[in-house]
Amino acid sequence: MATYRTNLPQLSGDVFLTDAGVETDLIFNHGIEIREFAAHTLLTDPRGKAALERYHRGFLNLACETGTGYILDSQTWKAHPHWSKDLGESVEQLAAINAACITFISDLTAR
Repeated sequence: MATYRTNLPQLSGDVFLTDAGVETDLIFNHGIEIREFAAHTLLTDPRGKAALERYHRGFLNLACETGTGYILDSQTWKAHPHWSKDLGESVEQLAAINAACITFISDLTAR
């Protein structure tokens, strides 16, 4: 069973940070193009993946500095069949990228 399946830390009443809109930040503040506003598409490019890591690393560092938690969300909001045609991705590709997104945030959490 997952570590927090029955006891989510964010329900404790403690303060937790969340991110601030990954696509908007990367596009408008860092000049990174994101196909169809779908951040999961960045994971297949080393530079895109590095940008996502820097983005989350800033929030993780802030959480550490302030003694708060951080709700680390995946980049999967557009990685589903509704958007597959616009993204040019098959259902199988979307399933694989969803798994890759979870692996990505799990790796960040572990580090």
